[in-house]
Amino acid sequence: MNSVIFSILLNLLTNKRLTREMLAEKYEVSTRTISRYIDVLIESGVPILSVPGVGGGYTLPDDYKLERGFLTETEIKRIGEALDKTAKDYDDKMSSIIMEKLNALDEKKENVRISPSEYLVIDDGPWSSHNLYRNKLDVMKKAIRDGKTVQIKYTDRHEAFSSRLVDPYYLVLKEYVWYVYAFCHSRQDFRLFKLSRINHIFTTNENFERRSDSNVIEKLNERFDASETVNLLIEFSCTVLPQIEEWLGADSVFEYGLDYRASATVAGGNELLAKILSFGSSVKVLSPQSLKDDVIAECKRVVKNI
Repeated sequence: MNSVIFSILLNLLTNKRLTREMLAEKYEVSTRTISRYIDVLIESGVPILSVPGVGGGYTLPDDYKLERGFLTETEIKRIGEALDKTAKDYDDKMSSIIMEKLNALDEKKENVRISPSEYLVIDDGPWSSHNLYRNKLDVMKKAIRDGKTVQIKYTDRHEAFSSRLVDPYYLVLKEYVWYVYAFCHSRQDFRLFKLSRINHIFTTNENFERRSDSNVIEKLNERFDASETVNLLIEFSCTVLPQIEEWLGADSVFEYGLDYRASATVAGGNELLAKILSFGSSVKVLSPQSLKDDVIAECKRVVKNI
């Protein structure tokens, strides 16, 4: 049973979409058994999606890769040797595709680049080095390079979920946050999509032509509407000084007695609330009053849920 489940996972990694009937025929079991195996994979953390209708079936997001700990070094070596020996027996590219997947497990894969000028270092990922985050970058970079439309599952700042087709033009790093600058098919306009809010990415077979009205610089220079910004004033201890300076900028920070204060105009909403709460008791909100009320209400909800 375990070998069949693992084989199903490998097949999903190397095929765009597989139906229950196809898998049942391949492994000579019932469709009900296949459903049970799929449930086991999902419960193990594999993000298998079931697409209904004609042409539907089971599929995996393009940004999904096996975790390093899923296979041991010995198992990876054995699979590689087996693929080398059997590659000539098949006419398709399946062996090379599987090897690419296995190579993607290598933790030593280079993600940091030094520019030719030797004074600029670019690291594609966050300090936490989450593989999923890097995978999103890799998929988007390839789609941009190949001029491919992608389908994304996206959650906006109002926590609204949507599925969109977008034409990705640029990866953008702004205020230490990665965005994708893309033409959104549903909005018929260019948008900045925060990479961390993209849940899954699917690369389509559709090519797109770059539009002449693309202007990423103009989009980056746009300011939030007045209704979406707040004039923030906080007081904090020296323990979080580096984080506050990184977030709001050193020019926004000034000494206030034994502590520090920072004043800046920032985007409001749930993201600001979450940012303030991430500092715990090290930060005190002085204004606006509405943010103070939101922090108090959220802390009460947290205590109530304990």
